[in-house]
Amino acid sequence: MKTTPLSIQTTNKLVTHYKNNDESVIKYFDYSSNQYEQERLAYINNRTYQRQDFVKAIHKLHKKWGAPEASMEQLNKLLDEQTVAIVGGQQAGLLTGPLYSIHKVISVIQLAEEQEEKLGIPVVPIFWIAGEDHDFEEINHTYTPTTDMKMKKVKLQNKSIDAGRKSISDLEFEKDKLREWVENVFHSLKETDHTMDIYTMVQTVLTDSNSYSEFFAKLIFQLFPEQGIILLDSHAPEIREIESDFFLEMIQHRQEISTAVKRTIDNLNTEDYSISLEASEDDAHLFYHDEQLGRVLLQVEEDGVWVDKQHNIRLTQEELSSIAKNKPQLLSNNVVTRPMMQEKLIPTLAFVGGPGEIAYWSALKDAFHVLELKMPPVVPRTSFTYLDRYTSRLLDKYHLKLPEILYAGVKDYKQRFLNEKNDYNIDELTDELKTQITDIHQPLREIAASMGDDIKALSESNLSYLLKDVDFLRKRLNKEIRNKYALEISEFDRIEMMLRPNNGLQERIWNPIFVLNCCGMNVFSKLVNDHSFVHEEHWIVHL
Repeated sequence: MKTTPLSIQTTNKLVTHYKNNDESVIKYFDYSSNQYEQERLAYINNRTYQRQDFVKAIHKLHKKWGAPEASMEQLNKLLDEQTVAIVGGQQAGLLTGPLYSIHKVISVIQLAEEQEEKLGIPVVPIFWIAGEDHDFEEINHTYTPTTDMKMKKVKLQNKSIDAGRKSISDLEFEKDKLREWVENVFHSLKETDHTMDIYTMVQTVLTDSNSYSEFFAKLIFQLFPEQGIILLDSHAPEIREIESDFFLEMIQHRQEISTAVKRTIDNLNTEDYSISLEASEDDAHLFYHDEQLGRVLLQVEEDGVWVDKQHNIRLTQEELSSIAKNKPQLLSNNVVTRPMMQEKLIPTLAFVGGPGEIAYWSALKDAFHVLELKMPPVVPRTSFTYLDRYTSRLLDKYHLKLPEILYAGVKDYKQRFLNEKNDYNIDELTDELKTQITDIHQPLREIAASMGDDIKALSESNLSYLLKDVDFLRKRLNKEIRNKYALEISEFDRIEMMLRPNNGLQERIWNPIFVLNCCGMNVFSKLVNDHSFVHEEHWIVHL
């Protein structure tokens, strides 16, 4: 496969300034995204980590998930005090979720490889599966292409009352319904030499899985069998046991953490940097897991009682501290405290994040400092666009530039094409006609106005009907032109569907299964082995 780097625009000002090392943003981070290694290593070497407990916990998960030997070898390296990690993470999406989940894995693996060679010490890749997350709506679907060049959402129907309440790792894993969903997705695939192998692999992994997080993990291991990726489920009881003391620390410093985050968000807003993170000084930034209510986000009242939004849960700080000490599996982190928990658990050389993560991590530096931590370097992940030969030929046919299509889509180009084919100037003529009708109709409206409000309203309604009839004719004439060029319109729509579906980057909508179906089971493994993507942010993969 040929790969070429491509510079694309981003609409997020904060992320753009961060990537450019602009001081106005870098001040919200402890490190820049480059030239951080020696300073960061010195920091890690002055800290202690529960390496044996961590490796033992992950070893249990890996054994259950059938991790490949390469992953087990990388995991064991963490017992060495010199070993550090590159960390990234994502929710447990169905069939791994959108392509960007795979791109995060690739980014973590390759950055770890590069840093190990550069520093001369073991650097392992770790991918954090957010099994504690409860938002089932975010992971319960994928998109498939339709014959009219649209992307259709294919949703897994889970009627359990726990969907959206319990953590994904705790949610009932309805294999029969998931099998039906997988069948629907595969029916949308054009059959290739690879389809049956992929289908068999997915069904085998599904049969052997008992949770959405496990299904995700086993698929990742299938796609990256030789790269040594280490996977962990953040909601696994084995992990929670290690986190007990860290929860206690977060509870004790809750007020300072909340104040720090709120203050930083206010400062960012003042400097015209908007992030998708809201916080108040009452926020606890911790979830409590209740058997009946599910996973509820806590906040703290003026009297110091920890409550959920509906006040069904009421816990004193002493009671919550006891839970953290004796039943840590009943607690979990939100987006604010999860990065700090990662820092407590893992000797993180760098965290790999997408644009959204870079934005909300910008609010966390002072909160890290409350716990006497330094926020790890945040390195932008690599993104990819997959360009098949047919779509490439269409770009050439219509003289379209790929960066412009990825940024804005084909709508303007398609309309320009139709305007060029419209020799009748239909829109211009109808606009002129409407102006003339309005002018000619004016005397009648003036007479009607002199006769009273009712007849005046009737005359205005009459004009409206006349103009609507002209617009109807305009649409009908334009439709005839569109019918005449239906093939060309369909080709423009295909370009949009393939490269900028639903007005966004391909990686946010398309599922990896379509790339696998095109190029085979080892396509992502080969990308990692045969190419280096670390030093460019976006790449075109020519299929």
